[in-house]
Amino acid sequence: MINLLTLNKTLFIPLILLLSFQVIGQSNLHIHFDDCDAYFNTETNIDYSEFTGTVTGDTDVLSILNDHLYRENPASNRHSCTPGIDGSEAMCVSYLPGCDLNFDSDRAIRIDLQLSAQDESASLSSISFYHMAPAMFDWIDGASGPNNYAEFFGIQISLGTTVVYEETDIPTYQEWRLHTIDLSNEPNFTVEETSVFEIKILAYCPIGNGAEIAVWDIDEFVAVANCNSLEAATLTAEEFQFCVNDGTSDTIPEDGISVSGGNGTNQQWVVTDDQGNILGLPPHFSVVNFDDAPPGTCLVWDLQYEDGLIGLSAGNNAANLQGCFALSNP
Repeated sequence: MINLLTLNKTLFIPLILLLSFQVIGQSNLHIHFDDCDAYFNTETNIDYSEFTGTVTGDTDVLSILNDHLYRENPASNRHSCTPGIDGSEAMCVSYLPGCDLNFDSDRAIRIDLQLSAQDESASLSSISFYHMAPAMFDWIDGASGPNNYAEFFGIQISLGTTVVYEETDIPTYQEWRLHTIDLSNEPNFTVEETSVFEIKILAYCPIGNGAEIAVWDIDEFVAVANCNSLEAATLTAEEFQFCVNDGTSDTIPEDGISVSGGNGTNQQWVVTDDQGNILGLPPHFSVVNFDDAPPGTCLVWDLQYEDGLIGLSAGNNAANLQGCFALSNP
């Protein structure tokens, strides 16, 4: 039997059901543009390799193909660097000079996202980015001046040769705006095998103010994917109260918590305080002795997860786990 002190001295009792959240593992791919490098003399303005995607969470679910975003014919479709969100750097690019949108244009910003299904399926759930069509362009370590800015932009997402999402005539703004696309209810973005979603983002239709420069800015691109191979368990229990520090063993009976459902490669019992801070990781809830605990509250959870989970240790918070996992009700 595991004594409470071998878990963590701050584990509280009684056990009551205070928290009620379920967390399914996510993969987040973030292109922040802070490494923007665009100098004419070194030709870094035709090289887009600095715009890589940083993946957090389950790194096996979502990735960016070829490691970075790109534009076709980069020698003709250069990029510049401009001040971005909150003092960061952003990317500045040319856009389609006419008002008839053509996503096949080599001026489109292209991002190829690879989604890897694990065991059953995976879903691309959202895409977001900041955009701006400034009235005055401002190039870091370069020129600034009037901008013949675009009135609209569009986004197209293809799976293979099939267009699965398209949005056009999205208005631009002369200050940074966040554009978010919710794909969580779109069945075309759930796959059962490794698949590549080709994203094209393109501004178009100049305002026609006569300025020589015509550019558009983008910053902080984020894509979110979910792994769907897991099922969270459902726990059923009554409230347990113990009189502690009396020398009598205080444990939850083996049949004190009923478990239904739950599916994952790995399973772990998790004991937290009422804020979700992990206090112990026992092999079973019935082996924990609460007698040496100070008065208070604790929660017991069932965790289903896949290999590669990050943060599963005492002292961390269950809400900050990273990877593919499903946490039951407490």
